[in-house]
Amino acid sequence: MNMRRLAFCFLLGGVLLAQTSSLSAGWKRGQAPQGIRFRYPDWQAYPQQSGKSFALKLIVEGARDRQTQSCAGDVPDGATLNIRIAALPEGQTRETWARRRIQGYSGDRLRQLPLHQNGFRGVLRLVYAGSGDQSIVERGAAARKLPSGQYILVTWERDNAFQDNSYSYQRYLIPTLQSFRLQK
Repeated sequence: MNMRRLAFCFLLGGVLLAQTSSLSAGWKRGQAPQGIRFRYPDWQAYPQQSGKSFALKLIVEGARDRQTQSCAGDVPDGATLNIRIAALPEGQTRETWARRRIQGYSGDRLRQLPLHQNGFRGVLRLVYAGSGDQSIVERGAAARKLPSGQYILVTWERDNAFQDNSYSYQRYLIPTLQSFRLQK
């Protein structure tokens, strides 16, 4: 097992903590306005940048999606990671914004965990089918306030309908959140 790619996570006092030995060697380096630097997985990328506006959408499809060629935009076997810099909607805190972003997913069992990483605050929802121990849906949202008053907003979606892909939040979302650095 490649330890550089593996993230170890545990729950302590109700807060999700993670430690990575290092980010994956194949990850890319990103830079956004306001001196923000970060690392992200080498997935299909859709960047948008204009002045102080920045957004990056990353998508990876699992082997089954590539086989079925889903054309409805649905990724039942893959993951999406969205990173953007923006203001929060009026009247929302980081926590209320995050909770609203993950609503609407249900299953046989639900598990909701707080995301507290590197100045980010948010929430992660895991949805399970039957008695299995592998989530079939993961939805997460976290925000970090910048000195300018704007926020780094990160959302995570993983669909694991076939329960055989490895695109877990431990391997991709947590290390991405941990990688953000503000240059002075």
